[in-house]
Amino acid sequence: MMIKGKKIVLTGATGGVGKEIAKMLYEAGAHLLLVSKNDAKLKQLQKSLTDDEESEIVKYLAVDFSDFEQVKKSVHEIIKILDGSINILINNAGIGYHGKIETIDADELKEVFAVNTLAPIIITSKLLPFISQSESGHTINVSSILGSRPMVRTAAYTASKHALTGFTKVLRLEASQQGVRVTAIEPGAIETAFAQRTHEPEAKEHFSKRKLIKIPPKVIADWIIKVIESDPMVCPEMIQIMPQDQII
Repeated sequence: MMIKGKKIVLTGATGGVGKEIAKMLYEAGAHLLLVSKNDAKLKQLQKSLTDDEESEIVKYLAVDFSDFEQVKKSVHEIIKILDGSINILINNAGIGYHGKIETIDADELKEVFAVNTLAPIIITSKLLPFISQSESGHTINVSSILGSRPMVRTAAYTASKHALTGFTKVLRLEASQQGVRVTAIEPGAIETAFAQRTHEPEAKEHFSKRKLIKIPPKVIADWIIKVIESDPMVCPEMIQIMPQDQII
């Protein structure tokens, strides 16, 4: 499928993977709506792509996914900005706080589920009727390898990604009846500052000593482009991306 001219909503647009996805989609001719928390970073990303603050090709919307009221309101803004025409939704936003189960903080747990699970569910739910009107409708949920497998000191994050994967499976069943393809992307560890959010000392030491090969964000973005461009008669249901010869 050709990406050129397709209207695509990308969340988590200013993160390491998000910026690579945005760059590749823009170069492929997509019309982008970039969604992330930080307005200044979104503006900077838009300028890096188009050098045009009034661009009709790349627009942006700042939304704090940890704020449920903002998420609900943002859906109406997204529909308005794109005139109700949406081809592809890429749910890429995500956060994590790591540590042993005994160290789980209630507020952090709430934030992790808000960003990783509740926000993409609500956004997908409300945008699905518009995506289904497209001949090339596609929803891509960027989860994690921890959406399918466990790893110590990641209980809250793993639980949120398992929930997202479960939602994606049901979405695939229902959306397929409307001609919408649904794909889950489950990467392993990525070369980003993601783990720096963890502030529990033992967990930080544990993750700093891990001998994991980290995947460059561009590799993940490449796979997302491949999935979008795949033959529309098939649906890549789940792509798990791990370095060769590495398991967790």
